[in-house]
Amino acid sequence: MTTGDSALRAWDLRTAAEAIAALRNDGSRVAAFFRGVPEPRFFAGGDADWGPAHHVEHLALAHTTVARGLRAGSRLPAHASGVSRSYAQVRDAYRATLAATPPSFLRANPFAPTVHTGSGARAVVQRYEDAHALLCAAADSWSETELDARAVSHPLLGPLSMREMLYFMLYHDAHHAAVVAAKLGAAPG
Repeated sequence: MTTGDSALRAWDLRTAAEAIAALRNDGSRVAAFFRGVPEPRFFAGGDADWGPAHHVEHLALAHTTVARGLRAGSRLPAHASGVSRSYAQVRDAYRATLAATPPSFLRANPFAPTVHTGSGARAVVQRYEDAHALLCAAADSWSETELDARAVSHPLLGPLSMREMLYFMLYHDAHHAAVVAAKLGAAPG
């Protein structure tokens, strides 16, 4: 990853294996970036102005939730069209939705983090890494067809196919690392 929005690559992913490999690779980079934030700065911020720990906890919550959805498999509802949008289409829809969403709504979402400063930065990043590993492992069992056939609901984007959700997660991690990097004046990985 490099600084700013350039960290948010324009992936051209065609298969589930490519999406999962990209998730694994970028998840490692995101974790390495957050592990490099000095402890006092890591826990800066609060509920109204997230610091690095808030972003990492938010990502861990999101990964855990999506992994749970992936493990539900065929119990998930059918995806209405059975056709998934591309990574770029999902990314652009999320960017547009974020731009139109009031910050107060974003802070009040069900994935707003609770930061436990007593556990230390290393433990917070480990929670993200553990949740990320669960997500990737759960995604491994899905076929190409299944990824387009089943859907989950995103709090801002509405129904997404599971493939679209994997694309979202890939963008989402890089987005949060880039936001923190911009605040810290650093490169996200």
